[in-house]
Amino acid sequence: MARYPARERLAHWFSQGGHPRRPALTPERADAAERWISASHPRPERLAAEWQRPPRNTALVPAGCGWDAVAVPCTLAAAAADELTAEQRADLEGVPLLCDLDCQLVYIPVALGSADRWGDPAVTVLSHDDWLVMPHPRHPPAGHRALWLSLPDGSGRLADVRVLRLAVAQARARQRAARPLVHTAPRAYVPRGPVPPQRTAGCGELGYR
Repeated sequence: MARYPARERLAHWFSQGGHPRRPALTPERADAAERWISASHPRPERLAAEWQRPPRNTALVPAGCGWDAVAVPCTLAAAAADELTAEQRADLEGVPLLCDLDCQLVYIPVALGSADRWGDPAVTVLSHDDWLVMPHPRHPPAGHRALWLSLPDGSGRLADVRVLRLAVAQARARQRAARPLVHTAPRAYVPRGPVPPQRTAGCGELGYR
């Protein structure tokens, strides 16, 4: 776990009282998660077939059908989690949270079209023609780094883009404020005008042959 500190901090998004919460693997929660994911796929039978292929037990699920998704870098998402109030964390209870440790991205489902104008270059909005790799709720994949930090609870609840956008903006502002100022040496004065003929560099002098 020490290799992924952001992952540990992200677990607090869906907990109260500061105690990390792992996806509840009760049969009821797993059934609810499976139904939610199946309803998001235009061909549930294809989803089931992909999930049954060991050892990965993962399937491609399209965004832009019942929901869009925002992809946030893990470090930024973890910092944004620190900006959430207890009430905002409670509002996110039951919202799916998918993490890709290879890409170091967190995927959060949001309402269709609600994130179209997010405008942050660090955040990617996934919609039509985009796909997410989703592990089977019951069987953690082997040899794959996609994992659920919070399983869908079957309620269909999605994250509020306004809350996410504000938390991310506040986190980025804190990160910028914490960066040390870099002082650069003053540039040497270079007179303007044509370069004297004796100083003209040829291709050979620049390293080109």
